[in-house]
Amino acid sequence: MTLIKSTKKSAGIILAAIGVLLVMDWAAAHSPGKGMVRHRYFMMNGIPEEYANALNPIPATAEVIAEGRTLYDDNCAICHDPKGRGKGEGAEDLDPKPADLMMMMSMPMATDGFFLWSISDGGEALETDMPAFKEILSADERWKIIRALRAGLPD
Repeated sequence: MTLIKSTKKSAGIILAAIGVLLVMDWAAAHSPGKGMVRHRYFMMNGIPEEYANALNPIPATAEVIAEGRTLYDDNCAICHDPKGRGKGEGAEDLDPKPADLMMMMSMPMATDGFFLWSISDGGEALETDMPAFKEILSADERWKIIRALRAGLPD
């Protein structure tokens, strides 16, 4: 009888240990890791001065939004995906993962200056793989992408 109790107790301890290991493994796989790097930088340092008060000078017309969506599709969707959720094909091996732009749009920090900074300077200073687009896209093109993001990306 004592042997049976001892065996049940040992089995319980082993099962509990397996459970703890499974939970730890799941938590490691689903932890945010280095995610939201720009958000954390912003919370500690704000936006670089050259972008802090930037306001989009491009009017929010249907034509501008359509052009912005095309620019987004051509330059951003590979990593941020067509819906802006950060799950594009180019994001698979990135760490941190690209930002969920649609979620970011609802955050108080989502000013025009914040997005212009993000698109223009990319992630080199933040040690992320986001490319800088200020030498690739004109200022008007970057502003059009921001207009498209504000209008919402198609589902």
